Amino acid sequence: MWARKSDQQMATERSGVWPFLRGPVVLFLICFVADIGIAIRGPRVGGGVAWPRGWSEELRDAAFIATVAAVAHCIVQVVLGRNVPSGAKNVMICDTCHRVRRRDGATKCECGGTFDDFDKWTWIDGGKEEDES
Repeated sequence: MWARKSDQQMATERSGVWPFLRGPVVLFLICFVADIGIAIRGPRVGGGVAWPRGWSEELRDAAFIATVAAVAHCIVQVVLGRNVPSGAKNVMICDTCHRVRRRDGATKCECGGTFDDFDKWTWIDGGKEEDES
């Protein structure tokens, strides 16, 4: 069954370091692997690139590019005042019938309930059976 998260649960989710660093760490890994992949590809035709340059240089360059991208991601998060961009920020849930829909400006559900941010709700297993008994 759907249950609204307590204020303490929401504060705990926002206060951790991992939610802030998850996006930059993933971006770092993607950039690092992509740069190493480009280095493995070899010389470009007509580019005059001397291959191989040496793995120590390639690893250092990949780490530098990935670090710059991760730091830029952290700065954007701080400027925008949010953690990792989430698809759930564009989703709402009705507080009565628990219908889920995209954020489109509507505040009232067809059942008469009001829409709330999806991030403020959680699923608790076994709730339906307990409500019916």
